[in-house]
Amino acid sequence: MTVPPTRATVAVVISTLGRVDALAALLGDLAAQTRPPLVVAVCDQSNDPESGVSDVCDAHRDRLDIRVVTSPRGLSRGRNAAAAAVRGEADYLFFPNDTSRLGPDALERFRPRDGVEAFAGQYRDAHGARTHVEAGLLPLAKNNVWAAMEPALFVRSDAFTASGGFDETLGSGASTPWQSGEGTELLLRLGRAGGRIQFDPDLVVEGVPESEGLDRAQRQRKLRAYGRGYGHILREWNYGARRRWAAVLGGFALGIRQPRRFTLGDGWHVGLGRAEGIMNRTLGTSTTMTAVDR
Repeated sequence: MTVPPTRATVAVVISTLGRVDALAALLGDLAAQTRPPLVVAVCDQSNDPESGVSDVCDAHRDRLDIRVVTSPRGLSRGRNAAAAAVRGEADYLFFPNDTSRLGPDALERFRPRDGVEAFAGQYRDAHGARTHVEAGLLPLAKNNVWAAMEPALFVRSDAFTASGGFDETLGSGASTPWQSGEGTELLLRLGRAGGRIQFDPDLVVEGVPESEGLDRAQRQRKLRAYGRGYGHILREWNYGARRRWAAVLGGFALGIRQPRRFTLGDGWHVGLGRAEGIMNRTLGTSTTMTAVDR
């Protein structure tokens, strides 16, 4: 598929556990875009017909073409189900979280180069940018896939379909210990097929901090589970021993390196989780696999 710059159509893919207030805010942002999306697909994973998700979507149908589907739990499952509901309708798929916020010109700034497989904007929260990206077009490779985060990621629809979508054994809510890494793994597969990624920090997606609404125990459980997914990708994609050790040690040091985001105790759980992923096993008999319960 060849796509002229500035004319690529966008289907927005959202998976939600029923956070209706946040979802309503995101849909409001999408409806207010100076260049609106072609279609929006919402996967309601709340398993509750009274969740209010359908009502929130209905309230925005006068300005947005919205499809609502359901699926079993798991963020990757939800995004795949929503993407399937709009398959072939738009040039690119965009994967914000249900808690994401967009400025009114965010989609106006989405200007992919001709035929590029992936496009990554800047994802930031109250503490600042989650990763640091510089504008440019690069072959997808092991050293740059980590800079793209799903809430600010666009993937060309035909490339997404050809790849099989997100690996449903990875990511938050999956039935495995590997509770992150699904976006990175998708990009690695696209890179293996010769795909390219365009970075543009001027397209900004706002999000909430990882620990938003979690107490200390819940936050550290989530960080450890996400760390496992990170380590799992390093193992499965044959990153070298130096890169693996750097990831583990860097995890333990997060409380020192990023004190606004993490405590020293948080770093312990991140490093431990990454080590578990690299070893392909969890430590401790009472370890809960999923990152969060909500």
